[in-house]
Amino acid sequence: MASIFRQTYKRPIPPGAEIVTRKGVRVARWKDRQNRTQTAPLSEDGTKVVLEYRCWYIAYIGPDGDRVTKQGFTDRTATEELARNLERNAERARAGMEVFDETTVGKPFGDALNAWIADLERRGKSPAYRYNMRLLMNKMADGCGWRTLGSIRSDSLQTWLSKPERRGLSGRTLNQYLETARAFLNWCCDQRLPWLPGNPLERIEPADESVKVREKRALTLPELERLRKASGKRWVIYLAAALTGLRRSELKRLLWGDVRLDAERPYIQLRAAATKARRDDTVPINPELQEALRAHRPRDAQPDQHVFPHIPKYATYKKDVEERAKIPWRDAQNRLASFHCLRKTFATYLALADVPIRVAMDMMRVTDAKLLTGVYTDAKLFNTSAAAERLPRLHRPEEGPAGRGAAAG
Repeated sequence: MASIFRQTYKRPIPPGAEIVTRKGVRVARWKDRQNRTQTAPLSEDGTKVVLEYRCWYIAYIGPDGDRVTKQGFTDRTATEELARNLERNAERARAGMEVFDETTVGKPFGDALNAWIADLERRGKSPAYRYNMRLLMNKMADGCGWRTLGSIRSDSLQTWLSKPERRGLSGRTLNQYLETARAFLNWCCDQRLPWLPGNPLERIEPADESVKVREKRALTLPELERLRKASGKRWVIYLAAALTGLRRSELKRLLWGDVRLDAERPYIQLRAAATKARRDDTVPINPELQEALRAHRPRDAQPDQHVFPHIPKYATYKKDVEERAKIPWRDAQNRLASFHCLRKTFATYLALADVPIRVAMDMMRVTDAKLLTGVYTDAKLFNTSAAAERLPRLHRPEEGPAGRGAAAG
């Protein structure tokens, strides 16, 4: 079985060192250049101190059956991982199987991540996608203490994901972290000479995505009216979100050149680079929003200028909703009235207006009817009692002789 150890070397006893005995062993104690206390055992003849190299070393049985000594790393965890991989590689080599580059388990995490991001760019992934991948990986590496490839372990990630500050995240968000890390490690394993013998996160069970911890709701018409009165100049942004279903990030990228207010039927021509789905979608503009955008547009507006130069921050929007408009941030079902709920509001009022599902899917820019009806439509706003009253009568009591007689009399 592979073992790790530190090799030693000898040097003269430092000037002024104090010689003491600890547990029957004579040691020298002195101050180094940084004024830190150092101790080291004496050699057998008592004339020198015995020091350890900073690097760990590994001893294992090599592919030919001989004992091999190899230098590891200053990090003990990375060296232990390298020792296991060396031993596994030697066993695979003796069996005639493919081996991987065992030295790469000590590769700095940042170097490996940079190589992955560069490959994503080569494969045509967008800057936004690459930015998000780097952001997620760095957050996990910092939280889990991943310094090298060999230090990546499933238990550290599971502990990090289960910390109190992440318990409010949805299962979908937690799984996004996991899948990002898995994609990165699978790429490391797929190199011509693999950097790792396997993906250490492969057996982690994904989180349950059916549990909704941040479910959104649609705003009612009275709530929208209160938000209009309370939000001032920001209302045109909220109105655009509620009447187009555009996401906050899409509103932020919207240019006046995308808005066709003077067309026979006004619309917004979205650029693929400015949308989540990366599609050139068209969004119709209804008369109320057309009027609001005309009033909002500067006289000298240029096509490359942003329609909304300043999108309200999370805290500003929440204050508009909760403090100024007196709209509950969470309702009785614990559903949020966050900015994204304006998109749900748009979908819900499309359903209330009896817009056909296929048309509503185009207006919401979704390709799954279940997503439209199950996630984006708020059934709590439907008048189910009125719908029940419109149902046909399924059974009518038969009129008997007495009934006919009574009717005749």
